[in-house]
Amino acid sequence: MNGNKKHLQTSKHTLREQYTLIKNSLSHLIAAKKVIHIDIPCYLNIGDLLIDRATEKFIIDSNAKCIARYSFWDIDRLTCKNIDHSITLLLNGGGNFGDMYPRHQNLRTNIIDSYPDNPIIILPQTLHYKDQSIIEKDARTFNRHKNLKICMRDQVSYNELSKYVNTDKLLLLPDMAVALVDEVGSAHKTSNNTLLFRRRDIESPASFKTDNTFDWEDLASESDSKNLHRSRRNLRKSNSWLRFSYGHFLQKKLRDILIERAISHFQQYSIIDSDRLHGIILAQLLQIPTIPRDNSYGKNNRYCETWLNEQA
Repeated sequence: MNGNKKHLQTSKHTLREQYTLIKNSLSHLIAAKKVIHIDIPCYLNIGDLLIDRATEKFIIDSNAKCIARYSFWDIDRLTCKNIDHSITLLLNGGGNFGDMYPRHQNLRTNIIDSYPDNPIIILPQTLHYKDQSIIEKDARTFNRHKNLKICMRDQVSYNELSKYVNTDKLLLLPDMAVALVDEVGSAHKTSNNTLLFRRRDIESPASFKTDNTFDWEDLASESDSKNLHRSRRNLRKSNSWLRFSYGHFLQKKLRDILIERAISHFQQYSIIDSDRLHGIILAQLLQIPTIPRDNSYGKNNRYCETWLNEQA
């Protein structure tokens, strides 16, 4: 797909159908129930912030009630509690399922071990393990839980996990960000320029140079960074309900500011050339032709081949 640089252009209709698939697959599991949203992103990755806001919309659209939100920074506030077995735990989607980001995977498996009687849904994720012994260990945790659903967001991830986990626990669904299809609007092109969107982290392909390119961090100001740290400081004070609530207020406020800033930035370009998956997805939501590039281990190609195969 990337070699001949064909442009993706996924229609709004197709993206709406993808969100309908998510709702048809999951909404009945949480409808009219209380849910807790876990592993929300208290950091500046706008892709994960898009997932967070989309999940918030999905909860509302499913007629469920979110009674609490927890991040890595305040998860101890949850794990010290006994919670009613009728409450469903929603673990945030993204691309951190496996051993590349152990902080998030360990949080996930700890929650599953700690709440064997609560329904748990892991929202759409990409799987990536380098160590087979770790996926085998994690799979034992998953298989022990009697009411667990794990959503994989590409066919390769689904097929790989199905080798280790009972398939009645698995679903193949698109990324949660498609829930925002009618919230983000469409592009208002102000130039004929191409945005070169390149990762600067451990998922960056070694062949890509990052000179004169863009990444999410470029949208965050010094003030944003200070507000992020202020949010984390308050979340760590988990013995104070007031500070805990204020920390989450700051997180959501910063999330929405950065998402709107990303949308405005994308709308300045006629083409998005991206090796970040949510650079690709946000461009499709905005109806901007996109040149998809892969990350270091195949995540983007796998997702595009599963869900984004329309071309301009």
